[in-house]
This record gives sequence, structure tokens and C-alpha cells, in this order.
Amino acid sequence: MSCRAPRQAVEGWARAGGSVLVADMIAATEEGQEATSMAQEQVSIRTRDGECPAYVFTSAESGRHPAVIFFMDGLGIRPTLFEMGQRLADHGYVVLLPDLFYRAGHYEPLDPKAVFASGDVRGALAHLFASTDNRRAGEDTEAFLAYLDTRDDVAGTKVG
Repeated sequence: MSCRAPRQAVEGWARAGGSVLVADMIAATEEGQEATSMAQEQVSIRTRDGECPAYVFTSAESGRHPAVIFFMDGLGIRPTLFEMGQRLADHGYVVLLPDLFYRAGHYEPLDPKAVFASGDVRGALAHLFASTDNRRAGEDTEAFLAYLDTRDDVAGTKVG
């Protein structure tokens, strides 16, 4: 099995804001459906620039499932994204949520209300935004796809 996509496609998808796709998938799920489990594991994925912490969410249903790379938004990894990742997993996906700000070092989860109330949103996020760009995100995505190739619970060769 191989989840690898041509480099140009991966970089193009990253430039186009691939996380919008995941947000649309979540919005399309049925309202009021409860999570079947909270199967989450933390992993470290070796990239060209170091170790990228990531979270994997899986369904309570055993077997192989299609994979989704859930690219975080500009506010970084935080509890809301864990809930969204598990929600996708509960609908039958293996969800990889990588921390694209790993190059900036450890940071506490950001509170969106506090960031936007600060009056200097750009300043509050500048150190994180400076740690990645489209090229780096594309290179990281190659490592994420390679990681998904190693998982026994991932079905097929396509990743959303």
C-alpha cells in the first residue's frame, strides 16, 4: 500500500488550504451523533526538520479505514481539534492531526478568544507562523503520508 502522492499535488493541496476540506467534511456530518469512543494516540513523525508531534484518532470499530490528514488551522493544536479529529474517526476514518508548528518548540494551547481579544493577533501568532510555510508543509506532508503507509489500520492508498 502507498499513500504517496506526487510532490506537486501535495504542495498544491497545502497551498490551497487542505484543512478546508476537513472542515467541510465535519460540517456535513449528522448533528447530535455521539462519539463512539475516544481512541487517540500521540506519535512522533520524523520529518526533514525534526520530530513532528502528531495525534492519531481511530474508531471503536476494528479493521482498516481510510486515512485523513487533518491540517490544523492558524491557532494550532487545541482541544477543539481533538474533538473534531475524533468526530471524523467515529465516522470511520483514521485521522492524523500533525502539529505544523513543531519547529517553534513547545507552546501551550491557544485560547482563540484571548488571541483575538489581545488586539495584536498577528503579534500573538508571529512566532508560530514563522516556523512553517507552504514548502515546509509540503515536505512535512510527504513524511505524514509515509507514516500512514506504515499503519496496519489504514485501508487503501488515497488520503483525504
